[in-house]
Amino acid sequence: MRLFSSASRFTLSTSVLALGAAWASPAAAQTEQAQVTAQQANTAVECSTIADPAARKKCVETQGVNAQPTSGAPTQESIVVTGSRIKRPNFETLEPSVVVNSAAIEQRGFQTVADALNEQPTFGVPGSSPVGGGQGGAFGSGQSFVNFLGLGSQRTLVLVNGRRFVSSNTASIFGPTATGLQVDLNAINTKLIDRVETIAIGGAPIYGSDAIAGTVNIILKRNYEGIDVDAQSSISDYGDAPGYRVRGLVGHNFADGRGNVTVAAEYNVSKGFTNSDRALTARGQFYGTCPDSDTVHSQCLFDSLHYPALSSYGVPTVSYYSYVVNQQQSQVLGGALGLPGAFQPGVTDANGNVLQFGPAGGLTPIDFGQIIGTPGIFNQFSGGNGFDIATTGQLLTDVKRYNTNLLAQFQVTPNVRLFGEGWYAYSKGTNLRAQPIYNTSIFGNPGDPAGPILLSINNPYLTADERSALVNAINNNPASDQNLFGGNPFTGAPQDYFYLTRANVDLYPGKASTATSLYRFVGGLDGDYHVGWRDFTFEAVANFGRSRTVGHSPEIVWQNFMNAANATTDASGNIICTPGYTNANIKTLSSTCAPLDLFGTGQASQAALNYITAIASPVGINKQHVFTLSTAGPLFHLPGGDLGIAAG
Repeated sequence: MRLFSSASRFTLSTSVLALGAAWASPAAAQTEQAQVTAQQANTAVECSTIADPAARKKCVETQGVNAQPTSGAPTQESIVVTGSRIKRPNFETLEPSVVVNSAAIEQRGFQTVADALNEQPTFGVPGSSPVGGGQGGAFGSGQSFVNFLGLGSQRTLVLVNGRRFVSSNTASIFGPTATGLQVDLNAINTKLIDRVETIAIGGAPIYGSDAIAGTVNIILKRNYEGIDVDAQSSISDYGDAPGYRVRGLVGHNFADGRGNVTVAAEYNVSKGFTNSDRALTARGQFYGTCPDSDTVHSQCLFDSLHYPALSSYGVPTVSYYSYVVNQQQSQVLGGALGLPGAFQPGVTDANGNVLQFGPAGGLTPIDFGQIIGTPGIFNQFSGGNGFDIATTGQLLTDVKRYNTNLLAQFQVTPNVRLFGEGWYAYSKGTNLRAQPIYNTSIFGNPGDPAGPILLSINNPYLTADERSALVNAINNNPASDQNLFGGNPFTGAPQDYFYLTRANVDLYPGKASTATSLYRFVGGLDGDYHVGWRDFTFEAVANFGRSRTVGHSPEIVWQNFMNAANATTDASGNIICTPGYTNANIKTLSSTCAPLDLFGTGQASQAALNYITAIASPVGINKQHVFTLSTAGPLFHLPGGDLGIAAG
């Protein structure tokens, strides 16, 4: 029931003004320990103030306002590289890797990890994000996935501290993304992040097919101590898309530094906007065949894309075939149907103007605007008063989210660490606009749910003048069913009806939302042990996660819609639904039929809207239970280094 046009897609870019305030632990002297402390406190070290050249160089290479792209990565020591459980020097990776540290995220004011990653050239257009019109409505609006190498978000694995994170993807053919275990990055507080490591391809042997494109590993701060609270507000250069955020991070070490408890929380609201809110996208620009006067180009850019065959107010026709066309198209359509002359299915006035209903009812001429390309059965038009499809698009989704986290660890012995994590996150995305439900022969035959609406010529919402024009078209238009078929093409009865083509913007505005609640609990222990000269590590972890996604979307119930559109009058002259109807077996907001006025826009009563509207509330639940027991270490020396092994 959706109309897909060849309208151009524009990329939205907004500048954000960020205001922030933070309180953190006092900074110590500019030493290596100060750099570590500053990193834990999520503050930047000014490397230029360090006098010693070697120390200054090390500061620049590892952390600080003058940091290189690899800043925030661990120093040159044996670490576990994302995509492997075997420790090795961090420069010995076979796969290309990208590291984004917390300082880069904070300095740019990114609201989510997805915002930071999507600026990297290695990430393609995400399958689902708050930006753009390709939202999922009740099936995932406003969710933030990442799409590494442009191979699909379902092939990009997201980990937190090297462990899987429960997915919030809605497994539905109606959603914006493919079925998979995509992680909604709205659930992760950027205040907790130490760095984000991304490797290409190499994670698949370890993690499975959902890491075919790559693996994104979000590494959280450890042993954080202090208090860090900040607030940020933002607005675009155009004065729209306002947003604000409040975050807090509190950490405390105890038992002489053996234990740590860290608590974080975040509240974030971002407002969206539609195509109509920006002058550029409101212009409805599109590419089409250049006019004959342009002998250089084949495609030209036009303004104001309109479809005169559709209207938010309703376009009446009297023929089973086709939709209204302009004079040039009517000649082409007549030839396509094998007729000797023009074929115009619409209703015309005395001057030959094709008519549509006006905003408040009443028949008024259609301004077709400029036809684009060679006249054919279906053309796009620039200008005129046809359906303006640009008004149905949005550029940014409303998003509200909040989350809280608890991280704890305790060094039981020098070789054994006990740790745990508790997560709760809530996120709601609201799709502001979408294309309406259409009734037109472009998408279906008369009487079908997407086809033209079949209405009686005696519909009580018609005025005497409107009814007279319709009857005149039935009797005198060669294209009418009466003149083309001798009456109804199926029953042969005299034509006492007409067809209505309509874009039901006032009945279905396209506003829908998705709300996700997520819980995650992680607990385990890790450490190291020795076998002779060999140093082995081990980890035992239990990881539980659950996300519940609930959609909310108003939908039109076709059977009730036709019951309400089939209006008549009772003995007292009151407009009612024609008796003998049967309600749909789908629950709508009201079970009492109320007549529906389709001539114009906004003419329908609230009672009629309640009768034809049902609220779709799809529910998606994802559960994750992961138990991991692993150990890794060297077996023996080789000339190029130790031969390592991992088992679990």
